[in-house]
Amino acid sequence: MIREQAKIQIGKNKLTDGVLNQIKDILKTRKSVRISMLKSSVSNKEEAIDISNKIMAFIGTGYRHRLIGHTIVIHRFSGKN
Repeated sequence: MIREQAKIQIGKNKLTDGVLNQIKDILKTRKSVRISMLKSSVSNKEEAIDISNKIMAFIGTGYRHRLIGHTIVIHRFSGKN
């Protein structure tokens, strides 16, 4: 069964506990999530990297991510070779 990639937006309130918990819950049932950061939430690349690092620290190991502009894509490792 193929599931569509989940999508989340981070707005002007930036990274809240609710957003972090939502990301973690989504990754329990789906293999990937796409997180879009609105331009009002980040003003430069360093802020985007900081948000990305905070998300990865919260969700723990077993995931890999990629930051592309204002978008973070997180994939869960499948455990199969």
